[in-house]
Amino acid sequence: MKNKRINEGPAGMAARLLAAFMLLMVAFGANAAEYMQCMQTYQKSLGIPGTPTCAVQVAGTSPMSTGADDPYGPMNYYNCPNASNWIADYCRGVPVPPQSDDSCPVADPVLPAKGIVTLSEADFASGDTLPLVFKRTYLSKPYDATQTTMGHNWVNNWQRRLDLLGANASEPHIVAYRGDQQVLNFKWIGGAWVVPGHRELSLTKAGGGYFHLRDELLGTTEAYSDATGKFYSETTRTGVIRKVIYDGRQRPSTIAEWPTDNVIQATATSIRLEYDSNDRVVTLVDPLGMPTSYAYDGKGNLASVTAPYGYVRQFLYEDARFPNALTGVKNESGSRTATWTCDASGRAVSVTHPDTTRNVSFS
Repeated sequence: MKNKRINEGPAGMAARLLAAFMLLMVAFGANAAEYMQCMQTYQKSLGIPGTPTCAVQVAGTSPMSTGADDPYGPMNYYNCPNASNWIADYCRGVPVPPQSDDSCPVADPVLPAKGIVTLSEADFASGDTLPLVFKRTYLSKPYDATQTTMGHNWVNNWQRRLDLLGANASEPHIVAYRGDQQVLNFKWIGGAWVVPGHRELSLTKAGGGYFHLRDELLGTTEAYSDATGKFYSETTRTGVIRKVIYDGRQRPSTIAEWPTDNVIQATATSIRLEYDSNDRVVTLVDPLGMPTSYAYDGKGNLASVTAPYGYVRQFLYEDARFPNALTGVKNESGSRTATWTCDASGRAVSVTHPDTTRNVSFS
């Protein structure tokens, strides 16, 4: 039996090609970039928010990638140059929402997906079931670079705020900057502010000039100004309220806690913060009046922490390419406990220790 050849004219071939192209577009459309991803590409364009040519520059020069760590291909971003409402948001100054690195930390520790070095240390904790804590967290690539109260790339756990500038954007969103260097992106979905995939988190307008951010897992409710996003208080499931009291320069000066059913605030447990002329924390005074001191180097990095009894921890920043990159830590005896090494893009590529069995390399 002979095979029959099908003679297809130009019109038939064009129809087949069009159908194939449409199927391809549908396939990519299912994975088209979302608002947050497109906004990140706009940030890498030549468009400058607030300028007359911003929209044209964004549409014409936005890259088809968010960077070397982008898990998606250029075709996923085909919709970004044509998203006029999103471009309008960017050009009128709506901040680009950051994306947290949700990979599990490894080694000492490093977030391996993007090679980000992170380190957390507590300088004070009360003896309660849910203690009053003062903790510092370092991130080699911080999401909120405006925070320098603890030196570059460090924040303390009371440095929280809501960024409300995107609340009226074409894709409404509110960014919650956390005291552990992470961010929450609340989206307006179904008449409520939610973080997709995190049912335990909610943000509601509570009246009286406040937003309430509730975490059902931790059992905490945080109060923020609904006008400025300023952080005011935290209430725990155990019936304790913690309030942040600001000084005349709008710096947190006291964090005080007391039972919610106790009307005598004079009995509160509190810690106090003192600052230098550059608005950096230089002293933490605990409830017993014992001081923890903080010192900074000439580049604005946290260089050392001296505990109440004189024990000193030192933090090293030895890579001339990245003046705020943490490269090592020395403990209270002056011994180096960890060394981080990064590549030309600032990604951590290895962590080494005196105990070489704990050394880790990242590809």
